[in-house]
Amino acid sequence: AANAPGGAIPPLQAGFWDAFPGEPPAGAWRRAAPPRSLDRVGPAQPVVARFDWVPPADAAERIALLAVCSHGADALPTATLPLAVDPADPAGLIALERRAALHLTPVTPLGNENVFVREGRDDTQGQSGAVAWGARSPDLVVVQDAPADPRTAFADPGDPRDADRVRGGALNRIYVRVHNRSRVELDAEVEVFRIPLATPQQSGTWTRIGATVTARAIPPGGWGFADPVELDRPPDPDPDAATPYRAVLLAALIRRAGEPAPDPSAITDLAGFWRFFRDNDNAALRALRYEP
Repeated sequence: AANAPGGAIPPLQAGFWDAFPGEPPAGAWRRAAPPRSLDRVGPAQPVVARFDWVPPADAAERIALLAVCSHGADALPTATLPLAVDPADPAGLIALERRAALHLTPVTPLGNENVFVREGRDDTQGQSGAVAWGARSPDLVVVQDAPADPRTAFADPGDPRDADRVRGGALNRIYVRVHNRSRVELDAEVEVFRIPLATPQQSGTWTRIGATVTARAIPPGGWGFADPVELDRPPDPDPDAATPYRAVLLAALIRRAGEPAPDPSAITDLAGFWRFFRDNDNAALRALRYEP
């Protein structure tokens, strides 16, 4: 298989036929699945060989699939086969070789729907509105001490992290757990915001904390952590309040690397604020106790 953007089919890389039927050299064409052997193909009795294939995350809008068959009594002349694969080329493989066939297929690209951040700890699939939520996401982990390996330190996705606090006189590290519902390894980008409790419906008052960070190589069907975002000695969110209890509201917006981020700019009222987080698998809230 090879990416064929715009329908342009790349030639086979040098050394392809020298390695055949083994693994091809690095290049545009990659093996989609291991070779299959058919025990018996009778006269005028075609047999189907099945290959299970997961297209790569970097698949273009079109992918070219090349099938090549051979037999001991009807071997391919690999020493003389061309590298050109385009069927419009009269000197190319498809025009010259009856044991090779090409299929150009469109690809639905991976999008933001393949990554999600949970609204609550029982939100196992990132399904919108599936759990009692409202700023309770356990995927926003806040600690003051940096763990050697966050995946090991925060290994239990079901932990509600009730002891997490935002501390005013300390460096707070915010780790965001990103889930991958696809069948390929993905990278995701994460932005973290602090939202004023008095004006959450005014997205212009949201303050982004740090820069965009990346969760790298999230395994298929698994999860991974982005690099930490640092909130250093945040001020008291409500210093004049009579109650000793203070709260900090954090939001995480995620996207698959290369995709646009969720856009909160259209939020104009509280109903729109809650709708944005309820209906968006790529955004989650967490309210945390503030300690001076």
